[in-house]
Amino acid sequence: MLCSVLLLALTSHAFARYVDDQSFALNFLNHYQYLSPTRAGNHDLVVAIKKFQEFTGLPVTGKLDELTLAQMKAPRCGMPDPMGKQGRVKRYSTSGRWNKRHLTYFVEYGADLSRSKQDDVFEKALKFWSDVSGLSFSTTRSASTADLKISFGSRAHGGVSENQCGYPFDGASGTLAHAFYPSDGRAHFDEDETFTDGTSRGTNLLWVAVHEFGHALGIQHSSVRDAVMYPYYTGYVPNMQLKQDDIAAIQSLYVPNVGHGAGGVHVVFTHSSNATAGELVAVAKVAVLISQTLVFAEDDDSTMALKFLSQYYYISSTRSGNHDVETAIRRFQEFTGLSVTGELNEQTIAQMKKPRCGMADVDEEGRVKRYKTGSKWSKKDLTYFVEHGADLPQDLQDKIFAKALKFWSDVSGLSFSQASSASSADIKIR
Repeated sequence: MLCSVLLLALTSHAFARYVDDQSFALNFLNHYQYLSPTRAGNHDLVVAIKKFQEFTGLPVTGKLDELTLAQMKAPRCGMPDPMGKQGRVKRYSTSGRWNKRHLTYFVEYGADLSRSKQDDVFEKALKFWSDVSGLSFSTTRSASTADLKISFGSRAHGGVSENQCGYPFDGASGTLAHAFYPSDGRAHFDEDETFTDGTSRGTNLLWVAVHEFGHALGIQHSSVRDAVMYPYYTGYVPNMQLKQDDIAAIQSLYVPNVGHGAGGVHVVFTHSSNATAGELVAVAKVAVLISQTLVFAEDDDSTMALKFLSQYYYISSTRSGNHDVETAIRRFQEFTGLSVTGELNEQTIAQMKKPRCGMADVDEEGRVKRYKTGSKWSKKDLTYFVEHGADLPQDLQDKIFAKALKFWSDVSGLSFSQASSASSADIKIR
């Protein structure tokens, strides 16, 4: 009799746990939109579980097994995980963008760290994104006028200039924070967490802040496990860095500044290039046509490649163009006559690192063309002014630039004369 009672109690406990797990999973899949909030999306539980398993890198079984439940219960961001068309999982995805380059932010401080430490952490977190996007950030004392509004709260919450948030937190662990896409600007951190800095104890505020600010700038979750925009908290990471997937996402929204000229043509020869007279002629033949600075930069290979592909428009500067990194690499390889693999191999990196002109190889949509023209001068006689460099005598530089311009005048009907005033010159060489 006693055995029967114990068996019944254990069975009842197991059943209650099963019901709790099923209920938790349903709430989870609804909250993170694996079960669609619209009529048109997915409403099949097995399909939802498979999509979640695929997104998080688990074995795709469609069953609510222990691994799947454990992943669902791990600390994470409160924003939904993105599904593409027909519910396809995407590496990274975006949702809106700011229509300006400089953003202000206001901090309503939490209780765990000093105010000065929180200021340092948030400034550092935003710098991760500004360093690769051309965006800039500054603090403001006014919550009502700030673009980004950062606040802490528990359970039902909301900042000083906000109404109560419609997405309550769930206590310690679970949901750590959430943020809203542009141009909402709110970023909420769960006060029930113990936020720390520079230690594996508690919840690392820097990691969570970088992730949430990614949302506030328009980036959705990524399925790449080591990306900062992966939805699950990875713990304290010393020397934390954005990954290639994060950088590709932010640069698909905000193309880094590349120094366009204004009021004529500006050509810069860097002293580090150590140009010979012959090389100077060759570069000048192309450079008289350009309107941006030549850039020779040293960086780690993946970051260098992303900057390169964005600067030269293989990753498009417009919404409608190409934003896929593999496609961009293929187009670069095709344009430069390399083996077309779509991989960032040694030959491709070496080609990217060679000294070159700073103008894009393709149009803003990322399409390769044999040649392409921009605007044209409305006159045939152009003047040019030279601000001389340090490597060659001034008279030799004058001869080289005159010779370089003659290449174009001989086949175009244009004529060129040297001016003594930079302000009145059509072409400004420096």
